[in-house]
Amino acid sequence: MSSHLHLGLDLDGTLADHTGAKLEITESLGYAFTPRETASEVLQHLMTPEHYRELQHRLYRKLADGSPRNDGVLQTLEELRKRGWHFSLVSRRKGDGRAGAGTWIARELSELIPSDRLFFVDQDSEKDDVCAREGVVAFVDDQQGVLQYLQSVPCRILFDPFGNYEQQVFDGIVAMKSWRELPALLAPLEAER
Repeated sequence: MSSHLHLGLDLDGTLADHTGAKLEITESLGYAFTPRETASEVLQHLMTPEHYRELQHRLYRKLADGSPRNDGVLQTLEELRKRGWHFSLVSRRKGDGRAGAGTWIARELSELIPSDRLFFVDQDSEKDDVCAREGVVAFVDDQQGVLQYLQSVPCRILFDPFGNYEQQVFDGIVAMKSWRELPALLAPLEAER
């Protein structure tokens, strides 16, 4: 992409709010979690590996299509577009989950993220290859582990709506609890261009 202001975005837990779906699925598996505990990097330590895999299967192949946008996503991305930003989705989705992700973007954010800006990878580590190739200068994800892979991206932003990592943000990563914080975090990159 030719623009110097290019923001990469994760889908699940970042653009799409799966909190309700995760609570519903985990309850059906015998768990009683709070919304704060639904962050992926938290849940994977609270559930058995088998149940976590079942959660992912049910979430990403069945329920995710109906998940709402996280609060503030649309307004924030519209504001950033007016300021010259372009967007790409870079999501780890297996083959059978990619169509649902594309459907979700088409329904929720098609005017901001066109279909030719949707990139799917099999492993989180592959996101960095896409970001480097596409010239992504900032990336928002809800998992620090994923952001650590993105060494080609100058500005890595953790979406942490429940404040799970307020005291534990890794070096080179900044955290935001709300989408309304994003324009201020990206302003220094705009000043450089």
